[in-house]
Amino acid sequence: MPSSGNGLAQRMAELFQELLDRELQSVKLAVEARRMELLEKIGTRETELNDDDRLDALFDQYKAGLAETERPESRVQERRLYYDWEGRLRSELGIWRVELDELEKKSIDDNTLLTNARSKVMRLLLRETLLVVNRGCINGPKPDKPEYETLEDCLIPVVQEMKKGKTHTEAFRIVAEKLGARRTAVASVCTGKLDLTTEQFVDHVASGRIVQVVRKKYPEKTELIDRMLASLYP
Repeated sequence: MPSSGNGLAQRMAELFQELLDRELQSVKLAVEARRMELLEKIGTRETELNDDDRLDALFDQYKAGLAETERPESRVQERRLYYDWEGRLRSELGIWRVELDELEKKSIDDNTLLTNARSKVMRLLLRETLLVVNRGCINGPKPDKPEYETLEDCLIPVVQEMKKGKTHTEAFRIVAEKLGARRTAVASVCTGKLDLTTEQFVDHVASGRIVQVVRKKYPEKTELIDRMLASLYP
């Protein structure tokens, strides 16, 4: 039989992989969102700079927004103000292009993304471990099982909160606070104990497949599952 140490190591490895997958997905989504935003900004700015009439109209709007003391009093001052203003627009465009280039390199460099994600997850796990040590939890008594029922008190309430419109993160936090448990413990009940990734769990809750998964995991509690979980999916 595997030792308890091996079991802990396996759980830590599973948690690390789950956090790593989540961080990679989050970073990729953030990079893509910012890339699309920059493409839109760059396209708009290039159109403005290549259209003299539009640029003049934008400059008139800029002047109108200035304080009375900042507005030009002569044609020479107005042209100087115009060149300074246009220069700032072009400088900003250049900054956006540099940032876009860096983002596009990052989006195709899986090794860099993976390395950064691993470092962040390791820092997170180290911080959480230190918090546990400081609270003396490692040397404290360890109950044989949680003080709450994983299905009735944890998993089903999470699904209920998500069906109310909460995100999975919000649902984990709400249920964890009610139970006096850690959010990661609640998340583990909803994913690890069901052999699901976080993304699969969210998808199953949305589609209703979570009912079949839970029935298979807890066949002795079919009546409870039908009453409290299946009823959420008319």
